[in-house]
Amino acid sequence: MKILTIGDVVSASGCEYLRDVLPRLKKNYKADLTIVNAENSAVGNGVTPKSAKSVFEAGADVITLGNHSLKRPEISDYLEENEFIIRPANYHESAPGSGMVIIDKGYIRAAVINLQGTVYLDPIKNPFDCADEMIEKAKAEGVKIIIIDFHAEATSEKRALGFYLDGKVSAIFGTHTHVQTSDNQILPGGTGYITDLGMTGPLQSVLGVEPECAIWKMRTNLPVRFKNPDGECTCEGCFFEIDNKTGKIRLHGRFQEVKMAKRIIAFILAAATIALCLTACSDSGGEETTTNSAVIEQETVIREDNSTFKLSYTQADSLDPYEALTLNNQVLSQLVFESLFDLDENYKASLNIASSYEYKDNKTLDVGITAGLKFTDGSTLSAQDVVSSFNDAKDSQYWGSSLSGIDSCRAVSETEIEFSLSTPNPYAHNLLVFPIVSSDSSGNYPIGNGRYYYADENGETVLKANTENGFQPHITVIHLENIASEDSIDNAVNIGNISFAFRDLSSNASRRITANKRLINMNNLVFIGVNNKSGITSNANVRRAISLAINRSTLAKSAYGGFAQAATGVFNPQFELSETQLFSEEGDAGAAKQILLSSGVSDYGISIVVNSSNKERVACAKLIKQQLEEAGFSVTVYEETDDRYFDRISKEQFNLYIGEIKLPPDMSLWSFFDSNGTARYGIDASTSKSAAAYSAYMDGSGKLGEFLLDFSDEMPFIPVVYRRGMICFTKTMNGDVQGTYYDCFSNIEDWYFEAD
Repeated sequence: MKILTIGDVVSASGCEYLRDVLPRLKKNYKADLTIVNAENSAVGNGVTPKSAKSVFEAGADVITLGNHSLKRPEISDYLEENEFIIRPANYHESAPGSGMVIIDKGYIRAAVINLQGTVYLDPIKNPFDCADEMIEKAKAEGVKIIIIDFHAEATSEKRALGFYLDGKVSAIFGTHTHVQTSDNQILPGGTGYITDLGMTGPLQSVLGVEPECAIWKMRTNLPVRFKNPDGECTCEGCFFEIDNKTGKIRLHGRFQEVKMAKRIIAFILAAATIALCLTACSDSGGEETTTNSAVIEQETVIREDNSTFKLSYTQADSLDPYEALTLNNQVLSQLVFESLFDLDENYKASLNIASSYEYKDNKTLDVGITAGLKFTDGSTLSAQDVVSSFNDAKDSQYWGSSLSGIDSCRAVSETEIEFSLSTPNPYAHNLLVFPIVSSDSSGNYPIGNGRYYYADENGETVLKANTENGFQPHITVIHLENIASEDSIDNAVNIGNISFAFRDLSSNASRRITANKRLINMNNLVFIGVNNKSGITSNANVRRAISLAINRSTLAKSAYGGFAQAATGVFNPQFELSETQLFSEEGDAGAAKQILLSSGVSDYGISIVVNSSNKERVACAKLIKQQLEEAGFSVTVYEETDDRYFDRISKEQFNLYIGEIKLPPDMSLWSFFDSNGTARYGIDASTSKSAAAYSAYMDGSGKLGEFLLDFSDEMPFIPVVYRRGMICFTKTMNGDVQGTYYDCFSNIEDWYFEAD
C-alpha cells in the first residue's frame, strides 16, 4: 500500500497550493491513501467546514488535526458528520468526532490514528496509553496497516513514541512544528518514522506567519495579530510504501514542492528520486529478509519541441483580441498579450505589467506600470498603450461588459494611468485584466509583450516563444489549426490533432472528451430570477422558503454533470468575500415547508420559466420543481423558445425564471441592482434594501455584513450554482498542466514532451 502524508496546511494560500500540487503528487507516487494534517487550514489557526472541504476537494482521503482541532466552534458538527476527518484520540471522550478511521480499499484495510503530545501542550490523556488502546481496537477489526499522526511539540516525545510503537504500527509521522526534519527512517522493528512532515503554506514565513509579526511578538512580548503572507508556497510531506502482508515499511522518502510565483519548482529531498531505500522487511516472526538496495528512478529526458504542440483557431476571425468574436481566438490572446494584473483561480489579483496601484478616492484608481517593458517588436510599452488598449476593450464585444464599471482612463505620465470609476468599487483593479496591445501595431498581426508572438512560418500562422523576457519554455513553436466548429474541436483534442483546448462546458458534447482534463473555476452564475413585485414571490418568506428548499449540490452534480459548484453565498465561493455561507449546499425541505406555512399565502402554486434550448437549465428547472414540491409548492415549468423566454422575462411575466450571468472579475452585482442591468428583471432596485446596502458597502459607508443580512432577509434573487470550465489536453503532454479561466496556460513553461 502506497501512502502519501502531507504536513500541516496553513491558511488559504496553503489550501490553494495543496489543490494545485496534490493531484500531481498522488499521480507521481501512485498513492492508494492520502493523509493531510489541516488543523491550521482556516486563516492559519484552526479548521472550519469550509477549509476542511477545500482540503478534501484537493484530494485528501483523511484529514488529521491537532491542538487547534476545536478552536473554531463551527467545526464540531462537521467532526460528528464526517468520519474521514479525525481529531486526537486522547481528547476527552466528550469531545466531538473520533480519533481513528478505518479505510477499506477492498483489497486492504488501513487504520489512521491521530494523537496529540502533552509536552509543552495541554495536559490531556497520556498518548502512549491511548496509542495502545487505539491499536488494540484497530487490530480487533483485523487491520494490519496502522498509520499514526502524532501532533506534538517536543522532538523527544515524538522520538520516544516512535520507538515505543516500533513494530506495533506501520508508520508514525509527526506534525505541529511546521519544519520538516531530516530523520525519516525505518526503525529496527520495521516501522516508518519521521519527526515532522513540515508545512504546506507560505514559504517566506515563520511557521506560516508573516516574519514581521513574529519578530515583533518575540522582540516586544506585546500582543500582535498574526497574519499569513502571500507569495511563494511550499508543500512538504513523506511517502511510505507498506507491505500488505506484514504491515511493515518497504520504501519511504520525504519531499518538498515549492511554488515560485507562476512557476513550479520541485525538490525531492530524500529517497523519492535520489535514493528510496529498500530496507530489511520482516513479518512478526522475523523470518523474511531482503538485502538493502536502492531504487533509482530513470531520468526523464525532455525535448525542445517546435512541431508537436497545436492549438485550434478560427482563420476567418481576427487575431486582434478586441475584434475577435470566437472563443478560439480569444484563448490564443492569453499567450500573446499580457495584462496590468493577473488573476488566480480564486480571482485574487497580482501585479503583472502594473507595478503599483492606489485608490486616490472611491472613484479614482491610479496604476503605475513597470518602466522599460518592451513589446515583441522592440518598442517600449507606455501608459498610452494601456489607454489605447482600454478604449479598444471598452468598445469590444468580448470585453465591453466587464469594463462597464470604469468610465475612462488617461495617461498621467509615461508610466502612470488614472482610471475613473463609474461607481465606487474597492475591487476595480480586478477588472484590469484586458490585453495590452501596442498602439503602433502594424503588419499582419497585433503586437503584444506576452510569452509568444504571432509569426509566419512556411506560409502558416504560428506562435513563437518570446524568450527576451526570461521566458524559457520547452514548447518553442505552437502551430495553429483552423478548426472553428465546437464539435470538431472536441474530436480534434480526443484524437490528438490539437494538443490543448479550453471548453466552457456549455454544451453536453464537451463531456464526451476522452483526453486528459482539468476543471477550472469560472464566474458564470446560474440563478433563480425572482419576481419581487407581484404574485406569490412578492412575499419575502416565500422567497426564503424557495432558497432553503434548493439542493444546490444536487443541481451541480445532476443538472450540470459535476461541471458546477454550489453557490453557497452571494459571491463566487472562490472569491475572498465568500467567507460567509448564506445557503446550505444540501437544502432543507422540512424547514422550507415551515417557513412557507408561516408566510401567510394560501395558494402555493408557482411557475418557473426556462429556455428550452439550454438543456442544463431545463434539467435544473425540473430538479428545482421536485425540490420545491417536497417543500409544499405546486410547480409548473414553462419551457419556452429563446424569443418567448426573453420576451416573458423582459415583460416580467414570471414568478421564477432560470437565468445565467457572467459576473465581472470584481464580483460586481450591479447587473441585478442597476436599472440598466442585464439581470434586473423582477427587482425594484429603488425600494430594495439589498440594493441600498450593496451601494453603501461599495462606497465605504456600509459594511459587507449589513448587505449580507439584508440580502438573506430580502432574497432579491437566488444564487444556485457557478458553472465550471475545463482545460483538456492530449495524453502525450507532460508537466502537470495547470490553468485558470483568465490564463489557460498559466504554467505552459513547465509543459513538455518526452524525447523519443
